[in-house]
Amino acid sequence: MIGRIVKFLGLKRFLDYEAVRKYSNLLPAATGVFGEFGNQAVLSRTDWSQTKAIALAQGPIYINRDIVRTESEYTAFRLELKEKLEAMTEPRSGKKVFKKIYLREEIYHGPYADAAPDLLALNYDEYHNRAGLSQPEVFADQWAWKGNNRRYGMFMAAGPGISAGYEAKGVRIVDLAPTILHVNGVPVPNDMDGRVIKQIFEPSSTLGNQEIVSQPHSNLTQAWPWRVILTKQSNLGCVI
Repeated sequence: MIGRIVKFLGLKRFLDYEAVRKYSNLLPAATGVFGEFGNQAVLSRTDWSQTKAIALAQGPIYINRDIVRTESEYTAFRLELKEKLEAMTEPRSGKKVFKKIYLREEIYHGPYADAAPDLLALNYDEYHNRAGLSQPEVFADQWAWKGNNRRYGMFMAAGPGISAGYEAKGVRIVDLAPTILHVNGVPVPNDMDGRVIKQIFEPSSTLGNQEIVSQPHSNLTQAWPWRVILTKQSNLGCVI
């Protein structure tokens, strides 16, 4: 509601997204929600007794096992969602919305995989998944869309000990955490996904010659609190 008023009055160029959020609780949205955005509104106002599945922003889809109880029903319902979403097209263009709907086991692994989404929807770059209850239509032109998540990104590193002009290939987002720990002299937990991106360091540099040390995951917070890792000054700059 606030967004529509701002757009109608021509105030969009004077107010940023955070300002709209700040004042959004002054007027209700179309569904009567005051000042709630995204997943907050979805989770707080969903009637779980009538909800078999719920989708949140950026693609995770959870199936309500309090309703979909048996394994056979769960398997059939999850496959039905996957097939229907992969076949979904945008009405005006006729283009498919999703590149692929992943099953949980295609993405996640490990002892906590059961807590992961049952499905994960990967949309084409021209579409954006939003959470919320105030959108009256499935497809709509959105307001103040500043960016989107993409499967493939860009990695850059600069600083003392970094090889100039080197093209790093095969870098994954999960490689950032172990690399940052290594740069700061913190042993890498032995159960951490990813690897230290050692090929970006000059072979003759301190970082290039620094041994990669591992440690049990339970020792990480004792050895180096996360808040220190996030605030410690480093000569290395990474962007992904």
